[in-house]
Amino acid sequence: NSDRPLWYPGATAPEWLDGSLVGDYGFDPLGLGKPKEYLQFDFDSLDQNLSKNLPGDVIETRIETADLQPTALQPYTDVFGLQRFRECELIHGRWAMLATLGALTVEWLTGVTWQDAGKVELVQGSSYLGQPLPFSMSTLIWIEVLVIGYIEFQRNSEMDPERRL
Repeated sequence: NSDRPLWYPGATAPEWLDGSLVGDYGFDPLGLGKPKEYLQFDFDSLDQNLSKNLPGDVIETRIETADLQPTALQPYTDVFGLQRFRECELIHGRWAMLATLGALTVEWLTGVTWQDAGKVELVQGSSYLGQPLPFSMSTLIWIEVLVIGYIEFQRNSEMDPERRL
């Protein structure tokens, strides 16, 4: 599609990026989203009586098209696939928006800039909006790790790709 917006005017989009995904502007300079092409080899000549065993020839190339039955340990057919990139981009974007909102809100409510929030916590002890908390910083870190870990575990245990988002 020649009238499609691209990341750089006049650039050509790779054939595997057809513009069907939201935000697809044809930028994949390393080819990470390209469907993987596998080589299928013939057997080597495994004869112990030969002075030299010749390697097998390339029979064909193929692109994996089999549908994977997703499991919690392997939800994708390929680590560098468009489906996984799409999910990671959405999750990272959501975390970035949440972090920005949190930093601006706390700065607005307390007057402490987000860069100095850690210094204030170390000097004055743990507090939330100026109110002291009965937990130490190490306890709060463990609570955060356990809560976020549980949330991510629940999200990753979902097998439906659309519900994982």
